[in-house]
Amino acid sequence: MSKELIEKLKSFVDEYIPEYPTDTLDSIFEDAPEGDFFYEPDEDQYTWFAHYVRINHSWKKEAYFTNIGRTNGIRWVDGKSCDSCGNEDVVFCFNEEDYDSEDWESFIRDCEPFCSTENYYTGWANYWLDCAIKGTDQLNECSDCQSKIQDGTWTEFCINSAKANIKSLEGGQKFLDSL
Repeated sequence: MSKELIEKLKSFVDEYIPEYPTDTLDSIFEDAPEGDFFYEPDEDQYTWFAHYVRINHSWKKEAYFTNIGRTNGIRWVDGKSCDSCGNEDVVFCFNEEDYDSEDWESFIRDCEPFCSTENYYTGWANYWLDCAIKGTDQLNECSDCQSKIQDGTWTEFCINSAKANIKSLEGGQKFLDSL
């Protein structure tokens, strides 16, 4: 596998512009129970994203999740991130009592990248391309895929893993077919 192929794949991922969902407060609460409630996903439901940390040039795994609830008839939404060490941060929050429709639009813009499955695919594609270039698996993801690696070389495995993620992006399969 050539360095040129890696660069083409990286260029596609770097230039990819995701389409974000356009949720409304009503759509988020569409299937919510009546009355006051609190919903928080279990940790075993987390989907881990590969996230590059520019400050120290390293990779980490983060999960993004949304807690929703209704308290005294007031709907609220909290978006949180959690790293693989269990550290949680509130990324965004919204309480309908404290905000108006303009605040909701701002809230949606803040949480767009957070809510996108496309960020999952671009993150992992970039991770595997970085692994192919550097020859290291910083997140130790290969322990789960050891049998696949035995079928080919490390670089081929990483490139094929990146391609699998690219395939899931809009236009990804068409791009891969053009290579």
